[in-house]
Formats: sequence, structure tokens, C-alpha cells
Amino acid sequence: MKYLILGTPFRNQNYRGVTRNRPGYVEGAKDDDPANRCFYWLLEEGGETGLVENLSRAGELINEYAKLPDPQIFEILGITDAAPYQIKGHELIGFDIADNSYSGSVLETFFDFDPSTTIQDPFQNAVPLLLLMQKHFGPLIQENGLFSKSQEANFFLSCFEALRAVFPNLWEQPEITFQVLGLWELESEIIKSRP
Repeated sequence: MKYLILGTPFRNQNYRGVTRNRPGYVEGAKDDDPANRCFYWLLEEGGETGLVENLSRAGELINEYAKLPDPQIFEILGITDAAPYQIKGHELIGFDIADNSYSGSVLETFFDFDPSTTIQDPFQNAVPLLLLMQKHFGPLIQENGLFSKSQEANFFLSCFEALRAVFPNLWEQPEITFQVLGLWELESEIIKSRP
């Protein structure tokens, strides 16, 4: 399993998907400061996506950022595909619709805007379909901004991709792809006991 290190949401404070603050370089601290050493490890192992495998180093990172004079709080989430299964020591938070960089989510904003007042030409013909998707899928979104069932998330993604096929630049550039991701909360003992 791979993991993401995620902080506070940008908009909805209950949202627990992938579009959240990530650890960054600590300005004013030296390069060899423990938090910055952890940040350099994250860049090396996680690259552009931020996906890491080393749980103990990820745990070290969140601990070092929490010790800063201006503490930054992060959590480690396990990331899987959309298959509905159980993972020992992990609790399913929900399913997000994330871009191929693992940093952007359709769900973070999809249900928070009014297409009838926001969408401009040449996309006006998409408004009824966007409203239909909001009406159908909105009640299926949990308080944390995610789907609880992989089937619901997969169906949303199918409808979303069909809409993007007809209106290619409606939501992000056409070359950006999206996928359903399962997000898993880890028991704190797992972070401490893994190498």
C-alpha cells in the first residue's frame, strides 16, 4: 500500500480527500532542520504525487512538523484503488475522485457551486447535466466529502467522464485523467510499528 501525507482542507473543513495542504519546506529553518530533512525525504520518495511507502519515515515527518514553533498538523492516509475490501489496521474513510497527480479532487468543489450561474458559454449546454449529477450524487456524499461505496464513486466517475467527452475543457484540461481512490485511516500503532 502507498500513503499520502495530508493536512488541512482548503475549503470545506470536513473534507478528508486528497485536495488538502501538503508538507512544504519550512522557511526560516535550516536545510538540516529535522522537519526540512523529512521534507527532502518526501520529495525524493514521493516525487510529484507525494505517494510514499515508508510508514516510519512518514510518521517521523508528521511528528517533526507538529513540533515546529508554528505547528503544522498532518495525517497519513492509505491509498488504494476502488475495490471494496478490508485492510487490517486501516479504517475506510471513503472514496475520492482524484486526478493523476493525486492532489486534485473533483469532489472537493463539484457539489459546492451552482452551474446555472457559474458556467459560461460555450458550456451552457452542460448545465442541465451538471445539475442532474449534483441532484443524483449529492445525497450519496458523506459528511467528509467522499463517497462511502466504491460502486457509487465508479458510477459518478463514468458519468463525469462521459460529460467531459462531450465538453472536453469543462473540467480541467482533457489530458488530465481521474480515478477513484480508496482512502484509509491508519491506526496509530501501525505508524509506530512499521519500518
